[in-house]
Amino acid sequence: MPPQDEDKKYLLEIQKQKRACFLLVNKLDNQVEELAGYEFASLGIKEMFFISVSHNKGLNTLTNAILKYFHLKPLESPIHLSTNPAIQVGIIGRVNVGKSSLLNALIEQERALVSEIPGTTIDPVDQSISHHNQEICFVDTAGLRQRSKVEGLEKFALDRTRKVLEKSHIALLVLDASTPFVELDEKIASLAGEYNLGVIVVFNKWDIKHAGFETIIEDFKHKFKFLQYAPLLTTSAISKRHILQIKDKILEVYAYFSMRISTSTLNQTIIEATEKHPLPSDHGKIVRIYYSTQFASCPPQIALVMNRPKALHFSYKRYLTNTLRAKFGFLGTPILLLARGKEETLQT
Repeated sequence: MPPQDEDKKYLLEIQKQKRACFLLVNKLDNQVEELAGYEFASLGIKEMFFISVSHNKGLNTLTNAILKYFHLKPLESPIHLSTNPAIQVGIIGRVNVGKSSLLNALIEQERALVSEIPGTTIDPVDQSISHHNQEICFVDTAGLRQRSKVEGLEKFALDRTRKVLEKSHIALLVLDASTPFVELDEKIASLAGEYNLGVIVVFNKWDIKHAGFETIIEDFKHKFKFLQYAPLLTTSAISKRHILQIKDKILEVYAYFSMRISTSTLNQTIIEATEKHPLPSDHGKIVRIYYSTQFASCPPQIALVMNRPKALHFSYKRYLTNTLRAKFGFLGTPILLLARGKEETLQT
């Protein structure tokens, strides 16, 4: 249920005593209830924790916050287990752009089969490495062809590629710098958007590039406008050019991909954006954003709770997205903005 008058009364009494306050919102057993729980942000408490006692959810975060506030150290566990999940990276690109060679260079061993014959890689090949104490799992998918040419095993591989992308965090889009871009490159690149993945663009075979740097980049920006937020790297799997930088960039993009912005900071940013450029009216009626909250990450998903959610124009949504990028970075990361009505937040 939303905040009640009695909740506000108790909170007012606590604030009068000028003591630190942690707001616990209990019984949030799933993502739908968690989204609804953000209505408690209207109470103005900065330290807000979503928990579910029955499912043991959110209690570790709460415990760590309490220990930090009182400057206490947690009890040491006899066995230290890393809680950082592996970053899943899907390597995508059309046939024979050098994905398998790039994978071998990244893992520093001959793990994937390399051949001049297009479409050699049929089964996705995965390999994990550790970089700065973070596990990265690379998956080399089969090269994608025009659908009309996909037959037999390669059609099976295309289905496997989609399954790989479903569980990936980041897509490493490999483009062949030795030849001009083709329409299929754009279609493959759109897969990253279809699965809402972080994106890093790799211009492979840079040692035999077909044109100068400025020409290739200008052509990319013209044909891949939807990837303007993605970082670009020039590489050569053969000479090992910028291989280390790819690993570094994966960690950087994942940090943004998994980023969470506090509700208070996010609301302040949205307020400043709407004050700078007010929302257009809806047939003469005022359009207002009551509050905003990030309800999920990987990728960042932000709900804009509004009086007229259907009136949010795509151009204004783009303006808000650009504002968030300017404020928080979000390099290589899609940002999902969802306009919702007050009642809708309880049902989404």
